Amino acid sequence: MKNYIKIILLLQLFIPFLGMPVALWSGLECFAGKDCGLVRYQFDKLDNLPDDTDIVFLGDSSLGHSVDSNLFTQLSGKKSVSLALTGFNFNIPGMYNMLHHIAKNHNSITLIFMMSPQNYDIDGQNKEYDIAMRGVLRTLRMESALFMHQLSNYSMDFMQSALKEMISLINLNYGIDVILHGPPPIPNFTHDYQQQQERNKKNIITKKLGHASHRYAASLRAIPQKCRESGLRCLYLHGPTLETVAKTSADTINDINKLVTSTGLDLLDPNPIPIPAEELGDTINHVAPAFKQKYTKKYFELLKPLF
Repeated sequence: MKNYIKIILLLQLFIPFLGMPVALWSGLECFAGKDCGLVRYQFDKLDNLPDDTDIVFLGDSSLGHSVDSNLFTQLSGKKSVSLALTGFNFNIPGMYNMLHHIAKNHNSITLIFMMSPQNYDIDGQNKEYDIAMRGVLRTLRMESALFMHQLSNYSMDFMQSALKEMISLINLNYGIDVILHGPPPIPNFTHDYQQQQERNKKNIITKKLGHASHRYAASLRAIPQKCRESGLRCLYLHGPTLETVAKTSADTINDINKLVTSTGLDLLDPNPIPIPAEELGDTINHVAPAFKQKYTKKYFELLKPLF
């Protein structure tokens, strides 16, 4: 009887600790809830991608705010889907992770990768989050073998920051909530993407882009390789950029072009579509919502020769 009581007491002591890794793992679904609604929305579309899909757009928020996939479908006659995430949180590792999933079930889709030149600017990023941590950690949760393969490309500073965030109370509490109550509902975004922030345009930083980092080179090189293995057609475009920034950052954009083409990816245009100040949204690579259809037509004209 005494041994039985001891076992019960030990279980009461250790079960909470055994539950912590489960909760932390669950928390990684959205990584402490960062962009959680958007992640769930886009991965739900990814999991239910129609068999007749012709074109999938993958990329950052510059894509999400500038391409209306329904209008693009009407213009091109090709069934199109946008799975835009965000650059700061997911970036190229996030795009590759989505490609990895698409390649499992589809082999006749054209993939168009769109990333803002701003997301290569290592000097403009918060040094603690030098790498899009949520894109990398979502790979850990969904494709652990792929994560281990990419692990050697990241610095020890990044790994320490990632570990600190993974075991944070915010992530733990989010994971516990998911276990107890289930994941939050999938949102229904009005314009197929999350809303822009209210921001005074005078406060938007419009300085020249800094050094073009190669920190995502390994993930970028893996994209055309995976595309070839899977029989997918993969193309690359710059996201739209504020006109004045695009002009002053020509050297940075040229360096990005060299990096992209060195991987074997087809770069469709060496220059981002410029955004005049009067059509700018809440940051230098966001088109204002009122002009989303206009820029969809611009990208259609750019891609039209492919069809």
